Amino acid sequence: MIDNKKTYYRLLIILAILTLSSCTQFQKIKKSHEDGVIARLGDEKLYQSDIDKLLPENISKEDSIKFIEAFIKQWATDILIYQKAEQNTPNKKEINNLVSEYKKNLIIYYYKQNMVNTHVQKPTDDEVKIFYEENKQKFILTSPAIKGIIIKMPIDVPMQNKLKNKLTGKEIDIEYIEKYAIRYAYSYKLFHDNWLLSSSISDLENSDINIDHKGLYQITDSNTITLLQITDLIEKGLLAPFEIAKEEARDMLFHKKQVNYINSLGDNIYDYAIKHNQVIIYDINNNDNEQKNLTDNSLDNSN
Repeated sequence: MIDNKKTYYRLLIILAILTLSSCTQFQKIKKSHEDGVIARLGDEKLYQSDIDKLLPENISKEDSIKFIEAFIKQWATDILIYQKAEQNTPNKKEINNLVSEYKKNLIIYYYKQNMVNTHVQKPTDDEVKIFYEENKQKFILTSPAIKGIIIKMPIDVPMQNKLKNKLTGKEIDIEYIEKYAIRYAYSYKLFHDNWLLSSSISDLENSDINIDHKGLYQITDSNTITLLQITDLIEKGLLAPFEIAKEEARDMLFHKKQVNYINSLGDNIYDYAIKHNQVIIYDINNNDNEQKNLTDNSLDNSN
C-alpha cells in the first residue's frame, strides 16, 4: 500500500528543486529510489533522507515548499562559501595547525573524561564530613541560615491572631498550624527541624525584610500576608551548618578527586614512558647535543 504522506513530501521536494533550475551551479537530478539524491553541487550530494528527518509534521503544502527551498539554499550556500573561503584563505597552514591542535585536545579531553568516569568514585558521606571539618573556611554563609515556619495567605483570612499566637507560643502547635495552612494558605513550609538558607525560600524573594533575629516576621501587600516564624538562626558571615554545606562540600571534594586523578594519570603515563625509553631528553648544556636518557639505569651509569 502506498504511503500517501511520503509520496506527498517527495513531490514537494521535486517541486522545490525545479524552482532552482536557473542556478547554473546545480545539476538537476531525476530523483531515484536507488540513491535518494535530490540535489548536487559538484561532488557534494544532498539526500532526501537529510530533509525527511527535519521536515516538520502536519506542515502545510505552502510551508513545506518554503522549508525545502530554504534547506536546499542553505545547504548549497554553506558549501559555496566554504569553497570560496578555501580558495581565498592565505593562512591554510595556520588553520590546519589549529584544527590539528583542537582535535588533539578534544581526544585528550574525552579520554580523560572516560578515565575519570571509570575510576573516580563519588565521595561517601563520611568523606564529605571529613572534608567539611577540614575546610570550614570554605563554607561561610552568604545569607542567614534559618529554621522555622513560613505561611503565605490571602490578606483577609480569618483567625490570624490565633495563628500568630500558635506560631509564637512557647511550644509551637505544629498540628494546628498545618491544618490551618492546608485550609487557608496559598503556600506554606515547615522547616523547624532543618536548616535552610533564607535566600532559598521563594516566598521571600521579592521582600526587603532584614532577617537578623529569631521571632515572627510579617510581610504584607495588597492581596497577601506572609508570616515567617524563625525558631533558630545563624547569621550571614558565620560557618554554614553541615546540613546546608553538605552538597557543596560533596561537589568540591568530587572535583578535587577528579583533578588529582587526572594529574596522577598524566604523571603515571609520563613515568612509564621515561622508564621504557619512550621519552628521550637531550642534554641542553652539551654542544654536541649528546643524547641523555632519563632512566634509572642511565642515571646510575652516569655516576
